[in-house]
Amino acid sequence: MSCIRRYFPPRAGEGLVADLLGWRAIYLIIALILAGVLRAITPPLERGERISYPRLVGPVCTTIAAGPVRANGLALASVGVCPVGVWLAQHSIVALTIVVVILDVGFQSDLVLSQTCMISLPGSARSRLNTAVVVSNFLGGAIGSALAGPLWAGGEWAAIITAALIITVIGLLILVRLHSRLADLS
Repeated sequence: MSCIRRYFPPRAGEGLVADLLGWRAIYLIIALILAGVLRAITPPLERGERISYPRLVGPVCTTIAAGPVRANGLALASVGVCPVGVWLAQHSIVALTIVVVILDVGFQSDLVLSQTCMISLPGSARSRLNTAVVVSNFLGGAIGSALAGPLWAGGEWAAIITAALIITVIGLLILVRLHSRLADLS
């Protein structure tokens, strides 16, 4: 390997590939090499029992219905109050700090309550729900980041706070509706 590096340094190889195929090609090549290596070293998975989707997500829905929905609602409500608090306290650093702490406590409380609910699930259902939570958090952060720039350009604080309030109210409405639907199924 050191012989190859001496006569054909990696940077030169990357530069050659970039000149011939474009700068993105090196990432594709590395991804394909990595995929090949992972395929070669990863043991095959045994096929499990085929389960229908409703049976697969049943424990997840039951746990959500029996979960700490009131506490989650309270955490989301504290998050919903924060945009109004930011609007009212925008000229005071102390008040803004207090609002940000309340916002953080609300988000963290909701996350801890949701994770507590997930821990009570069987292993396979827990991993499915955890995946849904992580993907939802990522998508929410990505969408929020994508919206923040145009909202700020269009209306500064007022637009951002209004959007945050609307999104939080929609979340509370979804939580209430989900809880009532799942309670009807139980």
